[in-house]
Amino acid sequence: MGKLPQKEIISALESAHDGFMIADSTGRILYFNQAYARLTKLENILKTGMQLQKLQELGMVPSASCLEAVSTGQQVSQIHFTAERKTAIVSVSMPCFDDAGQMLRIITNVRDVSEFLDMREQIEAVQNILSRFSKQMEQPQDACRREVLAASGEMQALLDMAEQVAAVDANVLIQGESGTGKEVVAKFIHGTSPRREKPFLAVNCGAIPENLLESELFGYTEGTFTGQIKGGKKGLIASAEGGTLFLDEIGDMPIALQVKLLRFLDTKTYAPLGASKTVSADVRILSATKRDLNQMVQEGSFREDLYYRLNVVNLVVPALRERRDDIIPLVLFFLERANRTYFQKKHIPPLLLQALYQYDWPGNVRELRNVVERMVVLGQGDTCELPPGFSKKLDTQVRRSYNEGVHPLADYMAQQERSYLIDAYRQCGTTRKTAQALGIDHSTLIRKMKRYGICATKE
Repeated sequence: MGKLPQKEIISALESAHDGFMIADSTGRILYFNQAYARLTKLENILKTGMQLQKLQELGMVPSASCLEAVSTGQQVSQIHFTAERKTAIVSVSMPCFDDAGQMLRIITNVRDVSEFLDMREQIEAVQNILSRFSKQMEQPQDACRREVLAASGEMQALLDMAEQVAAVDANVLIQGESGTGKEVVAKFIHGTSPRREKPFLAVNCGAIPENLLESELFGYTEGTFTGQIKGGKKGLIASAEGGTLFLDEIGDMPIALQVKLLRFLDTKTYAPLGASKTVSADVRILSATKRDLNQMVQEGSFREDLYYRLNVVNLVVPALRERRDDIIPLVLFFLERANRTYFQKKHIPPLLLQALYQYDWPGNVRELRNVVERMVVLGQGDTCELPPGFSKKLDTQVRRSYNEGVHPLADYMAQQERSYLIDAYRQCGTTRKTAQALGIDHSTLIRKMKRYGICATKE
């Protein structure tokens, strides 16, 4: 094979994404490409013939792998950060020798690794979240607390406040974007309240036609409607006696019905449709909305007196993007549930978990649950993949890294660990025998199996 002409070699180096610099055995620059000047931030300073030692003495080059390679005669690798640590480059200098062993040249290659470092930090952040969540789950908790997945400080604080107001019968208005889990918070309040042994009923005020919502809430007596149920019908308020009634999307309640609800909140009495007498009820009212009720009051579409009556205590459920520490636990929870529902044993690779962690989830928990279920249903083999169309919403760099043929070592090792755990569990038959055979704690094995979506029968 013939040698490449020097012109072609220089042309290839000039078009390279990585930076290249060639120096002599004294550290004098003989050649550098534009990428090298750009990556080292020395575009307006570097010139061929300059001594790197002089640049270092002037403070323009804090350290130079080339100079260290000159003094040691060995390959030297360094990583350099900017002052703000927003960018990082790896510099590798390799000395070249003649047949007599004399150093001739130092070839230095520099590469921007900022994105790789960011990705590693994000993966470590995901792993830290999993570790913290596992430790939280090991702590003694009451049954209601365990029902709500809350690894983030934001949700923990919200549950602390919810638990505090659960002890009293004050009306609570729960606000938050659609899909954040407002009904979950309402159930938590009921479950930790003195009313927990009594019914919890919920109604979506925006899902029932206006002419039916009143009868649904307050019921009606016999003879009120044509084709009615014989003997009339109990409303939700009567059915929730002693317990809690959750009014979701309270902002969609018609103005006329708001008056009747206000009277019930004030007197704890109401008149079923068609009745001439009022009846009393001992029911706690919790309400929720994604709308701005204060703005609706200003516009005249929601009664001011009802707003203040409902809003004795206000709880705001943060959007999922504002409590990212909850994303991974929720992904794993919905993965385990979908695996059980569809008789699958699929897992989500660590790098894909990191991609899901980065996503902003405009549809909040409801969107996350849907995406995880689709991954389980549509995925081929044991490994979940991003569902069609959804990958376009993710960051381009994350998606590119995940789809490359060579996966990160952590991803590969996680897949190997999962396969080994599955084989061990199949051979041993129970999780306790498996943990004993592997030489690890039973609780550690259970956490690992949950992390990798490995379903096990309860013992």
